[in-house]
Amino acid sequence: MRMGMEAIDRYPHQERDISTMSVGISEESFKKIAEIIAGCRKAIANIAAADQNADCVYQVNFQVFPLSKTKHERGVL
Repeated sequence: MRMGMEAIDRYPHQERDISTMSVGISEESFKKIAEIIAGCRKAIANIAAADQNADCVYQVNFQVFPLSKTKHERGVL
């Protein structure tokens, strides 16, 4: 995560793709998103494995973590 933050200043926009979003979701949606990320990792690994012209190493990060307690944990139900 630290390297990602440093990349904002270190590399021009054309050499990086950094995005973030905060969303309100349920545990069920979290599980669906985690499955999508797993599929995306596999697809990226397949692309990298098939690349016969690789000339640079890139870091790809996926992160999903709670920013708040659930309604149940806060006693709001």
